[in-house]
Amino acid sequence: MLEVMKSTMRRIRWNERPHLAAIVSNFGWLLADKALRMAGGILLSVWLARYLGTTGFGVYNYAIAFVALFTPIASLGMNEVVVRDLVAEADSAPGILGTAAGLTLASGLMALAACTLAFRMFGAGGPGTGVLVALFGMTLLLRFSDVVKYWYQSLTASRMTIWIEGTVFIIFFAIKSLLIAFHAPLSAFILALVGEALATSVGLLLLYALQNGGLGRWSFHSNRARVLIGDSAPIVLSGGLVLLCMNLDKVMLGRMSGVGEVGLFSAATRLTEAWYFLPVIIGASIYPRLTRLHALDSSAYRNAAQQAFNLLFFSALAVCFLAWIFSGPVIRLLYGAAYAPAAKMLMVHVWTSLFVFHVSLRTQLLIIERNRRLILAFSSLTLAANFAINLYAIPKAGGIGACYSSLVSWALCALIFPLMFRKSRRFPMQFFPFPIDVRKNVY
Repeated sequence: MLEVMKSTMRRIRWNERPHLAAIVSNFGWLLADKALRMAGGILLSVWLARYLGTTGFGVYNYAIAFVALFTPIASLGMNEVVVRDLVAEADSAPGILGTAAGLTLASGLMALAACTLAFRMFGAGGPGTGVLVALFGMTLLLRFSDVVKYWYQSLTASRMTIWIEGTVFIIFFAIKSLLIAFHAPLSAFILALVGEALATSVGLLLLYALQNGGLGRWSFHSNRARVLIGDSAPIVLSGGLVLLCMNLDKVMLGRMSGVGEVGLFSAATRLTEAWYFLPVIIGASIYPRLTRLHALDSSAYRNAAQQAFNLLFFSALAVCFLAWIFSGPVIRLLYGAAYAPAAKMLMVHVWTSLFVFHVSLRTQLLIIERNRRLILAFSSLTLAANFAINLYAIPKAGGIGACYSSLVSWALCALIFPLMFRKSRRFPMQFFPFPIDVRKNVY
């Protein structure tokens, strides 16, 4: 029996080689896509910031941030859950995809209604901002097409969807550039965002239909729906709380310091958040392999996870040092003298990357290990800390105070809150890139 087990493990390690090649290829495609989006997004953001001014740019970002608070309701936080099930039950893919799409479409309608009602009750920026929120809120209805991306992600073949998203991005980049050149109103840029989301949704559905014989095989199963909702419910809540943490600063700044301060803060955070794609694509590329290793080889799973943590730590550290050193010249060069106060905000806010990168991968590991309640607990604690610190810091220091609030709350999320639970106490140690064998006793 022992020899059989050893032989099986040798075959597993040998068979991992094709998976590693697929992971590297998938990572390359994702990296190219995100690099294109980062460069194009920053360039367009700079043009918009200069064109709209601090107030107009603040209103634009406030509307986007407000709608973003309701995105977890629209997507139901099912990304990792659906990918996990597709990897484990490939033969049941039509039922999984159909059920996930149906649930997401229904939740998109709920999210749009909730967003509209919430702005009427708590929104800032005037009636014009409410119209922008209602327009951009239409993108919440299109989240159901994301299930196609989950399908290709489960196959470690994200290049298929990247072609669609990349082409649409380039087309609408040109459209938005023309809108700036012809001095279009602010609402036109929001409509362009809605058009981009619609074109992407249609493209993804056509891609799947052409390669898999149409969408007719998709089916909705109530039993599957209950399982998906049950597994993703903590992720929905935690995802909503994370997005609240990411956007709460802008919403609170808008109410407490005005949309002009939101414009300065957005100029700084846009440069920081442009790099948040790194943990996303690294996690998306290795998630299927980590899922397999967790079931087959716990030692290989721990090593692979730690290697990913190390890679993210050094990537974030490089970004932080570069932004900290060159924040002043970069802000003046990109945004102009009117945005000079954003340089100090960037110097502070960029250090959140160290903790956001770590938490992003930690979340995926907790899903694989079926510890989703911990994700919810960490998100709740982080949101509470961010809200409390913002209440004190924003009236005192405006956008700078919001930057310090983000930094402290994400540091607590990565290093302190996990110590409160037995199953997560290893993660603060994994934050630091020590050799793997130093940590072997904490698993």
